[in-house]
Formats: sequence, structure tokens, C-alpha cells
Amino acid sequence: MSQTVFISRELPADNHLLTTLAAQGFELIAQPMITTRSVAGEIPKIRSGWIFFSSKQGVEHFFAHKPSIGSAQLAAIGEGTARMLRKYGEVEFTGRQSDTEEVAKEFKKTAGRKKVYFPVSGQSVRTVQAALPVTQVVDIVCYRTEENPVPVGHPDILIFSSPSNVQAFLKANTIMPFQKVIAFGKTTAAALEDMGVKAVVSKGTSDSALLEAIKRAGASSVRP
Repeated sequence: MSQTVFISRELPADNHLLTTLAAQGFELIAQPMITTRSVAGEIPKIRSGWIFFSSKQGVEHFFAHKPSIGSAQLAAIGEGTARMLRKYGEVEFTGRQSDTEEVAKEFKKTAGRKKVYFPVSGQSVRTVQAALPVTQVVDIVCYRTEENPVPVGHPDILIFSSPSNVQAFLKANTIMPFQKVIAFGKTTAAALEDMGVKAVVSKGTSDSALLEAIKRAGASSVRP
């Protein structure tokens, strides 16, 4: 019997993860539990320093304002965000670790003493900002996150991409003992743990890292 995998993000029809899982007999439900909307207001003019993006949503909503960024250098939390960010310029720092705290340590060394601007939502957990001196950090709230909980039944494997997706998911769903849970990073895993759910932390957010985590979870996922 085929197994079902839920992931709390939207995926295009030709996505590699989706097509690979289908070929291996998995059914994938790609359903974000949150939506994001741009926040009205003027983006401050940036002349230099760094602009650090912790999500694709940050990239989308920041550049929707058509900001002036001068000679600022661009940085991304990981490869997925960097891929989108390259539409707007050269990405001079890309996090290579699945652990956000480790990415923060790497970026701190790269940023030096330069000012760092962070396009964020009002609900940002600010892990990278916390690694830098307060005087070096400028948060730019350019979007907000809204919950959009949707019932998805009881897939065999659940993959959560953020703490906000966890919170919204649990407003319309329950997590059963037979379900295996995978989290993007320690922050998402901690949000699940706060809800009494133990999760495996994916070694990354790339398709290959997720496929490895899904295979491990699928091998031990057995319905009652």
C-alpha cells in the first residue's frame, strides 16, 4: 500500500521532490498552512551593508516594494532562498547548514561590522539577528503571516517547514502516534516538541535531504 507524505509548502507540478516521490509510490500533499501578505509602507533607502533574507517570502515581499539597495550585498539563509534572490543580483553569502544557529555563526564572520538589514514578517523568530550586535541589525517588516489551517486527514509522514505552519496545522488537524514527523531545523522541531510531538530534524531543506528523511521515516511508518 502506498504511503502519503504531507509537506507544509506549495510545490509546482514539475517539482523534483514531487515527481521523485510519485515514481517511488508515495502520494504527496503539498499544502501550506499559512499565507503571507505585503505590509504597506515605505522601505528605508539602503546604501551599503548587507541584506539578509531568511525566506523566499522575504525576497518576494521586499522586492515587491521596488526598494533602493545601493551597493548592499545580498545574503540568503539557504540555497532555495538564494535561488530566488539571484533574480535581483549576485548572492554573496548562502547558508550551507540546516541548523539556522550555525548559519548565523557563519554569517557573523562574513558580515564583519557592516550594518545588516533583515526583511522579515512581524512573527520572525530572529535567530540570525540574535547572533549579531543589536547596533548592527535593522529589521524591515515588509510582510505579515496569516494562518490558513486546512484539514489534510492523517498522512503517514508529516513535514513541517516552520513553527507558524506547525501552529496553524494543529488548529485543523491532529497528529496521531503512527505518523512520523520531520522538521526543517531545530526551531521548527522545538515548536513541535512544545506541542508534545517528537520530530526528526532534516539534515537540510534540499530535495535530496528531504528524500533521505522521508525514506527513513517511511521505512518505520506503520499504520495500526
